Amino acid sequence: LKLIGTAWSAPEWMKTNGYFVGGSLREDCYEVYAQYFIRYIQEMEEEGLYLHALSVQNEPLHGGNNPSMVMTAEEQATFLGDYLLPAMRDAQVDYVKVILYDHNADNIDYPTQVLADPR
Repeated sequence: LKLIGTAWSAPEWMKTNGYFVGGSLREDCYEVYAQYFIRYIQEMEEEGLYLHALSVQNEPLHGGNNPSMVMTAEEQATFLGDYLLPAMRDAQVDYVKVILYDHNADNIDYPTQVLADPR
């Protein structure tokens, strides 16, 4: 059995609109949100649950679910390259895989753009 963690929204106080529906992650919260993921991975492990992978954002281009958060490919590349992946390396949890574009398979440009980012 392989476990995958999927985020649907950052906490309201980290978002541009202050709500669980829609909005985006505030740029000044990228670092603390990365630490949320690290803590999640570590807390799961303390319970004996080891993540195989995690998705940074479920349906990143759909802000209409409750909860939801919009995260463009450029935002996801920045979050991953500058915050989450370095934090995972520092915390020695970089064995957890990261899933891009946890959405429908209708937009190959999104993951391609994130993967093309040199960070």
